[in-house]
Amino acid sequence: MDNLDDKSNDKKVYYNIKQESGITIIEKKIYDSNFQEIKENNNWYNILKNEKGKTIIEKVDKKSESSNYKAKQIKRKNKMIPALCSFLAIIILITITLLVISNISSKKKRTFMIYMVGSDLESNGSFATFDLNDITNSDIDLKNNNIILMIGGSKKWHNFANENEIGIYELQKSGFKKINNYPVTNMATSKSLSFFLNYVYKDYKSEEYDLIFWNHGLGAAGLESDEISDDFIDLIELDDAFKNSSFNNEKLELVIFNNCLSGNYQFANVMSKYADYMVGSEEVMYVSAFIDRLNFLEKVKKEDNGYDIGKYYIDISDDSMKRLNELSYQKYDSTLSIIDLSNMHNLDKTVNDFISSIDLSKDYYGVSRARFNTYTYSKSANYIYDTVDLYELVEELEPYSNDSKLAKKLKNEIKNTVKYNSAINNHSNGLSIYFPYYGGTNNIEIHLYLFNKLWDDDYTNFISNYYESNSKKKRANRATSELNINKLTNDISIDADEISIELTDDEKSNYQRGNIYLFKKNSDNLYTLAVKSNNIELENNTLKYRIKGIIKNNDDIVSLIDTDEQYVYSQINEIDTISKIKIDDDVTIIGTTFDNEKLPSGAIIDDISNIKYYQLIYSIDNEEIETDIKEKIDKKNINNSSKELQFIDTIDEEYYVLIEYFDINNDNFFTNLKKIDK
Repeated sequence: MDNLDDKSNDKKVYYNIKQESGITIIEKKIYDSNFQEIKENNNWYNILKNEKGKTIIEKVDKKSESSNYKAKQIKRKNKMIPALCSFLAIIILITITLLVISNISSKKKRTFMIYMVGSDLESNGSFATFDLNDITNSDIDLKNNNIILMIGGSKKWHNFANENEIGIYELQKSGFKKINNYPVTNMATSKSLSFFLNYVYKDYKSEEYDLIFWNHGLGAAGLESDEISDDFIDLIELDDAFKNSSFNNEKLELVIFNNCLSGNYQFANVMSKYADYMVGSEEVMYVSAFIDRLNFLEKVKKEDNGYDIGKYYIDISDDSMKRLNELSYQKYDSTLSIIDLSNMHNLDKTVNDFISSIDLSKDYYGVSRARFNTYTYSKSANYIYDTVDLYELVEELEPYSNDSKLAKKLKNEIKNTVKYNSAINNHSNGLSIYFPYYGGTNNIEIHLYLFNKLWDDDYTNFISNYYESNSKKKRANRATSELNINKLTNDISIDADEISIELTDDEKSNYQRGNIYLFKKNSDNLYTLAVKSNNIELENNTLKYRIKGIIKNNDDIVSLIDTDEQYVYSQINEIDTISKIKIDDDVTIIGTTFDNEKLPSGAIIDDISNIKYYQLIYSIDNEEIETDIKEKIDKKNINNSSKELQFIDTIDEEYYVLIEYFDINNDNFFTNLKKIDK
């Protein structure tokens, strides 16, 4: 978007009002951007006079003798008007004239800037269109508010936008009106964002400015993924965009991140220089035709401040998420908060003081367990963004600080910074922070590169050292791997009520968590997963899974309708390594068919006497798919005492067991398969 940065020499016009021989003269002077006078129009006077009660502005050529003569002959006709009245009349006339000449109009109260990068959210799902429709169908106070939209970054639009250009639109009563358009360019750059900020600041004067980002969020690394350029605005570019804009000197009152995972400490640190308040989500945000986000604008009143407006946004979002959860078989988290950016300096200092009070060389294992015990956001993305709730992290790390007062002080600073918090889950206190654990090497190193460039502080150095320690241990473990699968050579012991393995002292000290898998072998020598459970306990040096006569899972019984995380195990090959396919977030079990009658997941059935078979119903990309196999139901194995249909699976076929072991670095190891004898 090269032409976006073209700068013209803006002319500045000034008016000099003076009295000559009793005549009021308005002299126009024009200057360039360097305040050098431009002489092109300085040969004219505007003569202000009053004739028969009317204000007249007469343009007179200064060089013309007749004009000079005429100017000198203009006199006040009624000399009997008292001097005071004449003076007041002149003042009033001058004021009116200045307003006319300078075309000064009163500023609007507020300008909302929407930076919308549509990406695949729009091209595949029309989600940007849904949110824009919320705006155009709302009753927004346009007398006091400007709504300015810059839109692009999608291969296909389902609204007024054009994929062959970058457009700037102004919301008017009739809808969004195109104000300007530019060639397609990468919207995921600091240059494009700076252009928009400066464009609006120059052409739409108001008392306050607010910014809404709309697109994907990438945790603490960045946001605004451009589908055309396959790029995103990273944390450094975000800082540069504001640094090179008018808001480097004049702060926004509010910035709203309508992006996943953007309610984090790193974003808040950057934005604290450029805004008063920030709204963001710790968790992934969901988009749907049923979810309202941007029609909060209709609630904005002239007297509102940034906090009030942020609360409108959160409350509108929360209401629609509650409605969605009422209609859905699964529950969706919503974690939105208002951050007072004026307190980020105090919070940042306390975070660094607290983290520097932890001796990682002495307490690495404790810190790693604390990190594992802290709830991680972005489960749908396999936790790769590695953000955790800051308050919860402090509580987990508190035992390893050498200053008992710092944790309490830090938690108080978090409460002082988070002015409003709305979260469905119990883990979210309003502000997340990056801490590497699940993310792959590339993802972690991108984060650390950005943080070191921006801050290079105690916290960044701490997580760099933690990552390096983690990597060394992983490299040591991988050196003993076979075919990229970490193997446990431990023998599995099976008795009447327990499956277990014995760990070495080193394996015990490194143990983090475990899973047990039970497979049913079919006639084609493929293995079907019967049970996956993390109900496994470490006692002394023994990992134990208790059977108690039947095979059980976390719910104490094998459920026909499994609402836990789903895995598909395609096969276990000849050397007993496991090939697994994780069902992604777009594939969910949404219900079950019993004899062609569809029932939602977790349905309660009063009478099961006539049910012959069942099928699971999956949803893939909003398309319902029924499993091919119709499983028969053995009435003897139905437990209906609670009226919730459950299925007890007895060991009447060939079953095999496998144990998965996770170490302190979240690296996983598998035992060999072992057959369970009948």
